[in-house]
Amino acid sequence: MKNNMRIKEKDKINKWSSKTMFSKNGITLVALVITIIIIVILATVSINLVLGENGIITKASESRRAQDIERIGEKLELEKATVVQEDYKADINRYLDNIVEKGIIEESDIDVIDIKSVNITVERKYVFLIEQEASGNIKIEYLGEVGNLIPKIEVVSTSNTTSSISMTFRLKYAAKYKVTLKQGETVVDEKEENVISNEIIYTKEGLTQEKEYTIKIEAEAAKGAKSEKEIIIGTRLIEGEITVDTIEWNASTHKAIVKVSTTAMDYILQYSTDGDNWTNITSGSTTDEYSLGTTVYARLWDGKNESKIYASLEITDGNIPKEATITISGSTTQTSMPISLTATVTHSDEE
Repeated sequence: MKNNMRIKEKDKINKWSSKTMFSKNGITLVALVITIIIIVILATVSINLVLGENGIITKASESRRAQDIERIGEKLELEKATVVQEDYKADINRYLDNIVEKGIIEESDIDVIDIKSVNITVERKYVFLIEQEASGNIKIEYLGEVGNLIPKIEVVSTSNTTSSISMTFRLKYAAKYKVTLKQGETVVDEKEENVISNEIIYTKEGLTQEKEYTIKIEAEAAKGAKSEKEIIIGTRLIEGEITVDTIEWNASTHKAIVKVSTTAMDYILQYSTDGDNWTNITSGSTTDEYSLGTTVYARLWDGKNESKIYASLEITDGNIPKEATITISGSTTQTSMPISLTATVTHSDEE
């Protein structure tokens, strides 16, 4: 009996011990999983900090590249002084010979563009433009790395109307571009395309007159080198002289015909009798007949904007031509004496 009791107690102890060990193992597994998750998160953050686009290694590489470009640029600028002639002008050929002799570049590093400009590659990596200016100065400009030159943006021309702006620009070393048109902080238009032709014409219509707009051009090379340029251009104000005249009065209907004219050539001439509904009219043409008290308005219109100055004419009594007809009838008489007749007629609008 006692032995049986001991066996049962031992079984209870063993069961309790097994549950306790399972519980401890369970806590250990959860802690392990949490630890692994934390390590993964920390590793991800650390990798981004070190190897990411804005990571330590990337920034260090960019810093080193910027220092190299500055160092080479200063060296190339200093070499100009050694080839300056008596008239304080430097010759591009003498300059190139000089930097080749000093081992800054080799002959094979020179890429001739024309007789006044060449591209040179320094340290097999960095490309610079060397250009002879009209003033005699030698211009030195960093273009980028071999195979990834910084795109060049050249604005050729700009034009504007009261409702549109247009710009022609050239791209060099660019694979794609983006044009953003803004009025203040508001984006009015965006256009993004691959470069098919180096000369591009950008036009935007339907704009508000007499407003200032900013055109931002962003260009990107095939391997990621980028550049941008901003141009400010405004739309013009609709201008031109407008006249409205009464040219004919119909006495029987008491209505007037009105002529509308303008000196402006680039806009649509319109007239209205209520200021809301407008009709196109050719300058110098006449309107329908209008009654006394009618006001005829005229304006210029470019398809988007209306002129800020209107012409108007109210048809009043002052526009009616003063006309009178005198009719005398009666018997005739014979007399040896001359007869003098005086008639006074007061004008009246009534028949």
